[in-house]
Amino acid sequence: MAKSNEPIFWSLFSAGGMIAALVLPTLMVITGLVIPHGFAPLDALSYERVHAVVSGSIVVKLVLFGVIALPFFHWAHRFKFTLVDVGLRKISLLLAVLCYGSAIAGTVFTAVVLWRI
Repeated sequence: MAKSNEPIFWSLFSAGGMIAALVLPTLMVITGLVIPHGFAPLDALSYERVHAVVSGSIVVKLVLFGVIALPFFHWAHRFKFTLVDVGLRKISLLLAVLCYGSAIAGTVFTAVVLWRI
């Protein structure tokens, strides 16, 4: 049987999909509706408060890393297979390198930014 790295990308795809489906809508409601409409204090997401929480806890950094990085892989997997289905099957390897490479670059960038906070 040929060895494949496909299970790794499928697991990152599914984890990113779960985050995108469950966590991101909640964050969008909190930051887009709850706080701006006065259901929570306006300074709840002030720069000083958020910076203190993020810089003070490694657990918060790890959660933010997962919430930001995993949807990159979900996007990469879905976009690659969409392009293959559209008819770009001949350059599937190039698409994989570009899509997953972009997801890896976004993940590394996220890690660097969170590490410096």
